[in-house]
Amino acid sequence: MKDLQITPANSQTPPSTPIPLSRAYHVRLAWFRSKLERDWRGKGTLAWRDGPSDDERETLRLRLAELDHALRPAGEAAVRPHIASIMFSLKNANKGVLDRTALQAIYAADLADLPLLAVEAACRDFRQGRAGDGKWAPTQAEIRAVALRHAHGWKSERACIWAILTAEITPNLYPSDELRQRMKADFAKLAAELKDRPDPVSKPNSKPHSLVTPLDAQANLDGMSADQQNRLSC
Repeated sequence: MKDLQITPANSQTPPSTPIPLSRAYHVRLAWFRSKLERDWRGKGTLAWRDGPSDDERETLRLRLAELDHALRPAGEAAVRPHIASIMFSLKNANKGVLDRTALQAIYAADLADLPLLAVEAACRDFRQGRAGDGKWAPTQAEIRAVALRHAHGWKSERACIWAILTAEITPNLYPSDELRQRMKADFAKLAAELKDRPDPVSKPNSKPHSLVTPLDAQANLDGMSADQQNRLSC
């Protein structure tokens, strides 16, 4: 992310389109996202070895501020000129029912919660024929649908950055390569020592236990005298 240069956004300045970033930035962002996990509380976590460095965190914070500035609600006053450009360029199905000023006010009120950049791009698409039929002015719902498609990429990027920056960093629970090799050598040494020791459970002169079946017991009783059988029954 060293090639990324972002100027902090001023809340008083109008929003500008977020600058397109390098492929390396998006690859790194996707890598962080792939390492995100959820704990039992549903909170995002990142292993210590997978978390962003201090420089990367600063870059992500600046990018987050830029996206927040671009995605803030436009407000009625900022939206109205773009609505007017559609009303003057395309035919209006509501002509004669409402005057143009009242209609623009209704559109602006319905679309004021959207980002200005997205509304501007959506209105441009309708004027230039990339959306709609190129003849009739769109409804508020149609403008909103196109505007949300324009804002989708920025919102997805913002959500990913937010998840990375707010993820809880967990300790590195995995052993290093050096520790893994040392543990492997210690286990091999222990296995060799145990191999040379006699098994304390087994005895050299012990005989295996034999199971006496009911038929064997009956045969033993048949071979006894009556006096011996009487003594066993007592």
